[in-house]
Amino acid sequence: MNRPLAGDTLAIGYGTDGPPVTAAMTWGQVAIWDVLRWLPPEDTSTNLVLAVPAPSGTAVGRAATAVRLLVERHDSLRTLFSEGPRGPLQTVLPGGTLPVRLHPAGAAGPRDTAEEVGRQLRSTPFAAAEPPVRAAVVTDGPDAAVVVLCLSHLAIDGWSLSILRADLAQLLTDPGGLAPRAQQPLERAGYEASEPARRSEQRALLFWERALRELPAAMLEDLRDGGPSDRQWSRLSSPALALAAAEHARRARLSPSVVLQAGTLLLLALYTGEPSAALRTIVATRFRPENQALVGAFNQNALVRAELREETFDAFLRRVGSAAATGYRHTEYEPRALEELIERIGTERGLRTGGFCFFNDVRFGSGQRPLGAPAAGSAEALAGALDRTELSDPEWDFDQKGAKFFLFLQELEVPAGPDSARSVITLCADRRFLAGRGSAVFLRDLEWLLAGTAYADTTVGALAAALRGRVPAAG
Repeated sequence: MNRPLAGDTLAIGYGTDGPPVTAAMTWGQVAIWDVLRWLPPEDTSTNLVLAVPAPSGTAVGRAATAVRLLVERHDSLRTLFSEGPRGPLQTVLPGGTLPVRLHPAGAAGPRDTAEEVGRQLRSTPFAAAEPPVRAAVVTDGPDAAVVVLCLSHLAIDGWSLSILRADLAQLLTDPGGLAPRAQQPLERAGYEASEPARRSEQRALLFWERALRELPAAMLEDLRDGGPSDRQWSRLSSPALALAAAEHARRARLSPSVVLQAGTLLLLALYTGEPSAALRTIVATRFRPENQALVGAFNQNALVRAELREETFDAFLRRVGSAAATGYRHTEYEPRALEELIERIGTERGLRTGGFCFFNDVRFGSGQRPLGAPAAGSAEALAGALDRTELSDPEWDFDQKGAKFFLFLQELEVPAGPDSARSVITLCADRRFLAGRGSAVFLRDLEWLLAGTAYADTTVGALAAALRGRVPAAG
């Protein structure tokens, strides 16, 4: 093949056996469908980008073939979505043509060119009649250097990205080495229509109903009727927080993500003066062997709640770990049924509901991996890492659908040495909910809480008193 020029496009035909198949969307697809319909039509914030380097010497044709095989392997990459008379529908197409754009790397180099190509691919919304994947190949001389995909959030969730990354890397190297095809969304939709799934849904909705009746009103109330919003976005980059979360996780045998949820819950209760707090955590819900490798929109919300008791912080952590496990077991339900339940209970309690607190681990599947056995750190290393904390204002301004508190865990890495530890957390919070304190103050307090308890025994009561003694910084 001749060296591709800027703007060249390959038309890749793909095909599988059988006619188009239309069925109800899965519960995970409905959850994303309703979020996307709420967003402005021009919004592209949920489009996802995947860039996979090609082995040295990979021909452009081989890279295009890898993309074709990936689309044929995963039904969700050739599915159209629509609203039917009885609810949202998915239509799996048996075949079609996918344009693959070719971009020479030039002086910028393959990596930087791939980043720019990814930005271009995700810069426009997916049309209703457009398959939910766009593809490009960055070339270096005559060879393929990086394969770049842009995918609709309706087709995949964050966990799916790690599956697609592994599959595409294997297809670029040795297509014969792929594992057998996993469960597909149509098969999942069939399960959700079954009696066992309906019983599981009823158990989940009963769990939510009991919790919604018991939670303090402050954890449920929508603040949009209480005057102008006072939201602030802040981002914390903290190696110390990563080291502290890893130490707590090692000691309590929890994931670092759950440790951060526990710290967040405790601060929410103390900030608001309530006896308990709750988080809606966004969970991949792949709890069964048959759907571990499913590629599709599969996320749903778990409810993790904790009440305050006079106990050690370690005991509090362990209770939140149990609460998180319970919440994860009750995440399989039709999303619109849950929203109807929330509205009904809010009406019964005289509340306008919708102002929940959210926790979203967006590390593309890493939040569900076991922690393993991290190397033990030290109080000295943690104290030194506090000097490297950075607080900034991110260039984000999503409305978050009325949520008064939305925390994103973007990075949390604790490699072999403390000098390379890293965590990045972004928070959008309404100061009216946080007793006049902003998101920057909350993030600093979260770092203070977890770092200060990583190597010291203390109680929830002592932490509450110490928090009252802290002088909130501006923001």
